[in-house]
Amino acid sequence: MHIVSAWASEEGLALGQVATAEKSNEITAIPELLQRLSLTDTIVTIDAMGCQKDIVEQIVTGGGDCVIAVKGNQAKLHTAIQSFFHEQIDRDFEDLQYRHAETCAEGHGRTDERAYFLAKIPRDFTPAEDWPDVKAIGYAVRVTTHDDGRKVVKSATTSAPVT
Repeated sequence: MHIVSAWASEEGLALGQVATAEKSNEITAIPELLQRLSLTDTIVTIDAMGCQKDIVEQIVTGGGDCVIAVKGNQAKLHTAIQSFFHEQIDRDFEDLQYRHAETCAEGHGRTDERAYFLAKIPRDFTPAEDWPDVKAIGYAVRVTTHDDGRKVVKSATTSAPVT
């Protein structure tokens, strides 16, 4: 059994849960769970499984904002976000207004350095036609350095409707 849960992170409270028989049913369980919640003035975060146009629209229509992980299940959007940020990194973010944050954490035999970037949707961003509620895109890079000197680089993309 898989359970989709809604949490109030700051309060440490479970706001609701919907059980599903199979993981593939999470996509149908998320809208059911969202219907049970007041979304007004909330920020909903969902992993890539919830990166569905209808789910984003439901959150925005309900008065909330959201941050949704974007991966291969939305290949066009994922590729466009990665391409945009790779180009910006290559250009050293020249002439781009964006937000940026960095963190560094040590422990468990490794050092994790993370960099986060957030930018408004570019004017020529093709997927914007299919994702009208998305107003910003983000990119995260994690560089893990293990005590033996090995380095592993991973990145992630997000979309964020901002009303």
